[in-house]
Amino acid sequence: MKSEIPLKAMLSVARSSRAIRNLSVSLLLAPLLAGFAGCWQPKSVEQAWQSKPEPSIVLRPGCPASNVLFSPDGGVLAAGCERGRITLWESGAWKVLRTFEHPPSAAGHSSLFQLRFSPDGRWLASQAGVGGLNGSLDVTAKLWDPASGRELRTCRCSADLRVMFSPDSRLFLWQDPERNLRLLNLATSKELPTLPLGEALFSPDSRLLALSSRAGEVRVFEVATGSEVRALPGKNVARAFSPDGLLLAVVTTERLRAYAQKGTIKLWGMNSGEEVRTLGSTRTIADVAFSPDGRWLGVRTVDDIELWEVKTAKQRSLDGYSEWDQLTFSPNSRFLAAGTGQELRLWDLGSGRKLLETDGYYHVSGNVVFSPDVRWLALTTREDAVRLWDLSKLIHP
Repeated sequence: MKSEIPLKAMLSVARSSRAIRNLSVSLLLAPLLAGFAGCWQPKSVEQAWQSKPEPSIVLRPGCPASNVLFSPDGGVLAAGCERGRITLWESGAWKVLRTFEHPPSAAGHSSLFQLRFSPDGRWLASQAGVGGLNGSLDVTAKLWDPASGRELRTCRCSADLRVMFSPDSRLFLWQDPERNLRLLNLATSKELPTLPLGEALFSPDSRLLALSSRAGEVRVFEVATGSEVRALPGKNVARAFSPDGLLLAVVTTERLRAYAQKGTIKLWGMNSGEEVRTLGSTRTIADVAFSPDGRWLGVRTVDDIELWEVKTAKQRSLDGYSEWDQLTFSPNSRFLAAGTGQELRLWDLGSGRKLLETDGYYHVSGNVVFSPDVRWLALTTREDAVRLWDLSKLIHP
């Protein structure tokens, strides 16, 4: 007589067999899968936070911020939103002092892309464009009293050149829609002689203005008279004066082959009018900046950052590789910060140690700035936030 096994019992045994079989396979494949996963999986959120110190302060201007900067005395932090709103906070307390608008016109939506304090802190300049229905861009620059938020002056300008103040805070420079360079004496409200079109660069003593034309001509003018005092040979673009004003760094770009270029940096003596030193680079150069003490020359290429010692022309490498949008030295020349749309990095130039790396966690939407006392590092992100890191906690955690 055959024994009968209930159907329910048979299903239970089958399920148990499958479970044992699956468990055996899992145990056999677990080491292999774990090793494979380690090759491609990103860090977990917990691991990511350990390598990316959280910002000490997060400020919310209420709209996507595109510019952030400290006042020269460090007492005020200003942020400009893409929609034209400007917000001022009191540093330290981080309370809102005031907000005001670079207003849009009836033709379209205002997009603020520039904020600058004058070096003496008395003026705040904003530059914004309004898109018209026909695709045109109406750009205006406004001068404000940051203490009251009162608008002091408006001028129409071109988007090709960012507005700027002279280092002595006496002059305000912009390019009008007809592409003439205009200089305004802020004390007298009188304009100086119009200068030729070109990318403009003030010398640290505000006495000279270096202009780079689209044809590659670099000419140096005396600001007070508008007279040309020097013209540099070759096709170059003036990028930076040394802090003492004795050197002018210019960039020459040479096309090697299709889609390949080589950039070269030349340092010209402003007193002698002669080339002092040549620094080589194998990549297209996007920007150049001297450290405030004049020791270093930071070079932003299309995909990397190079650091050159000015006196010796020796190159120093930094740990990192990315398509950087900007580089900024701290006021005391101790730190270098670099930002891109995906990440922020901070190096200690003395030790070469990397102090901060966000590694794509924040989407940098604007500029990166240090506070004048080098306590804070601030940047704007696409998450409608201004984030600040306390550098004392990064140096001595």
